[in-house]
Amino acid sequence: MLTRQQRGLAIPGLFRMMDDQALDSTTRTWVFQALREISGEDFGDNRAAWKNWTASAQPNTPRL
Repeated sequence: MLTRQQRGLAIPGLFRMMDDQALDSTTRTWVFQALREISGEDFGDNRAAWKNWTASAQPNTPRL
């Protein structure tokens, strides 16, 4: 099982996937689900809200 910090390291990759227009809708849904589970936040599929969150998140949260 991964620690919270280890799961947080996936955030930059999930953000890259979130912006990938070639991603199919199912995979895109999984990206947002993973972000919700890792962060404990729920901004749905609102990319701007997620980017705002990461910009204002705690100092130990991985940044883009």
